[in-house]
Amino acid sequence: MKGSFVRKHLRPPYHFLMIARFLSMTLLGSQLLLAYPPAPPTTTFGKVRGTFGFGISDGLTDLLLLADDREVSRTTISETGAFGVFDASGNPTLSASANGDPGLSGLLAKLKGDYDVVKGRLGFNNPETNGTTFSLRREYFRIPDGPEGDIAWKHKLEALVTTNLLADADIASHAMQLGGVEASSQPGFIVTFPTVIEAGKNFFGKSLMAGDGHFTTTNFATKVNSMGVVFKGYQGMRPCLICQGGGGGPSHNHDDALSATPHVYLIPTGIDTMRTPPLGDGSGLRSWMVQDYAMPLPFDLGSLEPNTDTIQATNNSLLANYRSPRLHPAFRATDREDFFFTNFAEDYTSSRLVGRSAWNSNWKLAIPAKELLADEADGLARFIRSVTDIELHLRTYSYSGN
Repeated sequence: MKGSFVRKHLRPPYHFLMIARFLSMTLLGSQLLLAYPPAPPTTTFGKVRGTFGFGISDGLTDLLLLADDREVSRTTISETGAFGVFDASGNPTLSASANGDPGLSGLLAKLKGDYDVVKGRLGFNNPETNGTTFSLRREYFRIPDGPEGDIAWKHKLEALVTTNLLADADIASHAMQLGGVEASSQPGFIVTFPTVIEAGKNFFGKSLMAGDGHFTTTNFATKVNSMGVVFKGYQGMRPCLICQGGGGGPSHNHDDALSATPHVYLIPTGIDTMRTPPLGDGSGLRSWMVQDYAMPLPFDLGSLEPNTDTIQATNNSLLANYRSPRLHPAFRATDREDFFFTNFAEDYTSSRLVGRSAWNSNWKLAIPAKELLADEADGLARFIRSVTDIELHLRTYSYSGN
């Protein structure tokens, strides 16, 4: 997952002779993305198996093969029973061990040799960047502008109200601290939608029409750097003085005014899709069910892990269950897309999904009523009366390849 927008990499605390050096493709900060082909499988990911109880090194190599398969669409199968030969600096080499098996080091050296060339050919070191805003009202729900469209939009918002966001299994599993300490019922809005990158279709999979936005199919991968949400017509939000040339003032005295800093959750719950890199002229599709986990603590001295299972008791710790999913925090919405093109863009976007494909079969946008007003029913009613559209802003980076 390379790109100019990936701000930092953190090598894992588990490393065997510098194998971790090559895991930067799949490790972002403390984030571990395990991408598996959905059932039924659409591809086979690389797997190294051994008989010597490789433990950490075997587990790291498995992750590297999986990352290589996802990023470069190159399936690698290797059966080995040796570590192989590493140089004095811990770099893997192609040299065979005493039994003639190049082992893990040989496989890693081949992967690195190919990747050093592929990263230039596929554009990993020179991504294309875009900032694009999409309208849920017009481009997904196909509700037009104008008085009749305004009425239809209000009816649609009413239909999107739920008495308890936590009743949705995906929201309950992935939204961080949505229920608070008491985990009580949480009313709000849930907007569910797909995204696609296909010729002749807009970003939401609808037939491409005038004014619709889409991403080009000539890039084999279009990935998220950051995302933002716009509530057009929202009353009570603090103004963007730079956007307004220094004028304007808060609208908190409006009859439908809401909180000045509403926060939302935007969670991909479906299957990521990308095209195969055009090293030739291919255009196949690859689909992945991404499981997003936190890297387990190497020693957990403060007993901070969420349960009492001992995952570091053996050398096979990296093969243990990654049972700590990374939850999604809420991020701040805005009332105008101008924010995204100022120096304050990071204040109104979330980079939580960096590295994920912009093409996902199912997204869920959750807007908790408690973020609007303490009186949740009144907050929902004011939102329905005032907000004229919900827009998504994606800052993306793409690779064309070839």
